[in-house]
Amino acid sequence: ALEKSEVGKGSTFVFSLPVAELNSAEGNKGLVN
Repeated sequence: ALEKSEVGKGSTFVFSLPVAELNSAEGNKGLVN
């Protein structure tokens, strides 16, 4: 959501996001757990 170019880096992209976005975007993948 912040840097689309980071998408190719997988989890690195996820952890660069604000917690609120991470919860909504990747929460269903269990990454927030």
